[in-house]
Amino acid sequence: MDLVLNAVCGHLRCEHAGFYQRSADGHHLVLLSGRGITLPEGESNIDGGIIGRVDALGTPLWVNISGPGDEGLQAELITQGLSSVLCAPIPRLNVHGVLYAGQDIDAPVFREVEWEMFLLLARQATVAMENARLYEELREYVRRVEESQQALIRAEKMAAAGRLTASIAHEINNPLQAVQNCLHLAMRGEVKEKKQREYLDLANRELNRLMSTVQRMLDFIALALWIPSELIW
Repeated sequence: MDLVLNAVCGHLRCEHAGFYQRSADGHHLVLLSGRGITLPEGESNIDGGIIGRVDALGTPLWVNISGPGDEGLQAELITQGLSSVLCAPIPRLNVHGVLYAGQDIDAPVFREVEWEMFLLLARQATVAMENARLYEELREYVRRVEESQQALIRAEKMAAAGRLTASIAHEINNPLQAVQNCLHLAMRGEVKEKKQREYLDLANRELNRLMSTVQRMLDFIALALWIPSELIW
């Protein structure tokens, strides 16, 4: 909106401009952004002043203190300290508004060339504001997609961590159970000494297997800490 008003003031060589937007109830026009002298806010109807009339009729309006324009609108110019006003409706998809430009009371009134330039700027402003709305919607959509992707990545990481944890528990639990069984059998009084040694040797092999598994895990963790996480996942 600042760019639109700056363009209006720059091209028309005026100090006063503003954009009025229809309120949520659809009956009032409120000033959204302005430069210098701004026209009064009011009802969106033919008796709602210059801004209200433009919005109600949906047509551009050019009022000079010495004509064109009816006496009521010219009186509004004098009250506001303006010599000339240009207004145009800005229809958008969900929001309607009015673009306004004004000249000081002691400045030359707008001529036909400024009127035509203003109408061109109003059409460009309509397109620009609609493009800005579409851009905001696109940016919000991209943000939601990125959040969804991040959520999927986190879920996949959690699933991978769960699978890894289950695998580790399985690899550790099996030799531990074997060691427990071997020691239980070796400690039975009726078991012969030769058989006890076999059980103890088997328990020792299972312990070595367990230590080897733990060492592989430690090596993997060390590698994971060295490699960037995005390459791991």
